[in-house]
Parts: sequence; structure tokens; C-alpha cells
Amino acid sequence: MRGWLHTAMFPLSLAGGIVLVALARLAAAAACSVYALSACLLLGTSGVYHCGTWGPRAEAVLRRLDHANIFLITAGTYTPLAVLVPAGRRLVLLSLVWGGAAAGIAFRVWWIKAPRWLYTVCYLALGWAAVFYLPAFARTGGIAVIALIIVGGLLYTTGAVVYALKRPDPSPRWFGFHEVFHALTIAALTLPLRGHLPRHNMTSGTSALAPAGEPPGCARTGPDPATTSLLAAGAGAVALRRRDRGKGGRLEATGRAGRT
Repeated sequence: MRGWLHTAMFPLSLAGGIVLVALARLAAAAACSVYALSACLLLGTSGVYHCGTWGPRAEAVLRRLDHANIFLITAGTYTPLAVLVPAGRRLVLLSLVWGGAAAGIAFRVWWIKAPRWLYTVCYLALGWAAVFYLPAFARTGGIAVIALIIVGGLLYTTGAVVYALKRPDPSPRWFGFHEVFHALTIAALTLPLRGHLPRHNMTSGTSALAPAGEPPGCARTGPDPATTSLLAAGAGAVALRRRDRGKGGRLEATGRAGRT
């Protein structure tokens, strides 16, 4: 069953990414598209690598791409979240996570036989590198965004520990430790998306990515909108609803989320 979880989630990731970018303001669409693209690359590459039968050369290439995409999705997840911090600190955050991702990708490409524990620690170090930005995320995005980031991070961390220890391994033939790892990461993959779009629209401050004179956040405003069905990258679905109140609107988001 290895790889089929990611293969099944790829079309949902693609559809969710398209909807997310379509709902994004022009200035924020680039940040949202980075997350969507990195999620599609992670799930698609993993599905191809694990489900196919490949020769030694092709398998080596796909394995490198599969492992490198873990660094890519980490940086891709932080990119839309960087909208929540002031411009100066945003540049530092993006430089930190993308610099770390570039170093991690080079590490996995050139040392594919590195010890499992070593590259697992590298994955976790990059994933938690921006923990000091949580107060800034909270000030702009609110407690819900922080909760989603922390829960997603804990799911990723649990998955990484399972991958490193190869335990638990409930059914090696059908659903072993690797499938547990994939399931946990799929669950974590979509959690940040519940914060990327809705919480920007609930802030009272001005987002640096919002055009001048318009409310903060990623989603476009419109006359009497009813925004529906945002599929998160991975195994989730988010429903967005806006009710106009005078000149301002209040965006409510509900949904379930289900990270690699």
C-alpha cells in the first residue's frame, strides 16, 4: 500500500491549490501558489516513486526528489504564513526557511545514503526553525492559526519519529510504519491552509500583501459573496462563508483538516 495514500491525495491537492490561488488577492496569490505547488510536488513525486517499479538509476533519482520535497514543503508551508509578519521580519523568516530548505535539498541530493536519524533530525530542525515567530503569527492571525501550526508541527514530528524508528509497524505488508508516516504527514499537510486564507480576512490590521485601501488578507472581496469548498492540499476540505455586515464582512471558516 506504500505510496497509494499520497497518490490518492494528489488530485485533491491539485484541486485545492487551484481554488486557493483563485481565491487569493493578486499580491498574495504568489505566496499561496508556492504552498500549493510544493504540496503537489511532494504528493505527486512520492506517489510515482513508491507505486512504480523502477531501475536502479531512475529509483535513485526519484528517491532524491522524494526526500528533497520534504524540505520544499516545509519552506512552502511557511511562505503564506510569512504574510502575517511585518515586512522586515518577513524577509528574515523567508530567508531562514528557504536557505535551510536549499541546504537540506543539497544535502539529500549529494548524500542519499546518509544515516536515517541524521536527515530526520534535519527535517525536524527546519520544521521548527521558525518557532520564534509564533508570537508574531498570533498577533496578526489569532490563536486559531497558532493552534493549527502547532498541531500540524506535532503531527509532522510524530511522523518523523515513526519514520526514524520504523515503529509502530502494525502490518508490514499492508499498512506498516511507512504508511503510518505517510498518513500522519497527510493529516498535517493541510492544517496550515485553514489559517492561510480565513484568518487573514479576520484580522483588523493591514497585511503587507494586501493592496492599498483594501482589507487585509488573501481572499478577494465581492458583492454578497458566498465562497465555498476550499480543498486543502492533502486530505482536507475547508468551507468558507462570508456574511456582509454594512461596509465590512465577517469571514467564518469551518472545515476539517487532515501533513508528509
